[in-house]
Formats: sequence, structure tokens, C-alpha cells
Amino acid sequence: MNSISIEQFLIACETWNLDEVRQAVESGFLVDTFDDDHVTGLQMAAATGNIGIVSYNK
Repeated sequence: MNSISIEQFLIACETWNLDEVRQAVESGFLVDTFDDDHVTGLQMAAATGNIGIVSYNK
């Protein structure tokens, strides 16, 4: 079960909010969850150059 919505998770990944990403993952958010356009948090973080979140999501 995901603790936040995929939209909230994508925003956290896009805005480099590692604390929110970490909290979501530790609460059980599935990092391979994707939105209606099949975008995952890992893809969003990579697209914005956020290596910290990319590394955390591996």
C-alpha cells in the first residue's frame, strides 16, 4: 500500500525533496509505481538531474 499518491511522489522527485521520498519509501511506497503516463519517480528524478534521489531509489 502506498502512503502518498503517485502525483505527490513525482512532485517530491521533481523538486529534489529527498526527505519526502525517503519517508514515502520507508512507509511502504512502491518505487516502481507509475502515473497515467507511465512515469515513475526514478524517471522523474533522472529527468531533472537529481542523482541523490536516483541513487536512493536503486
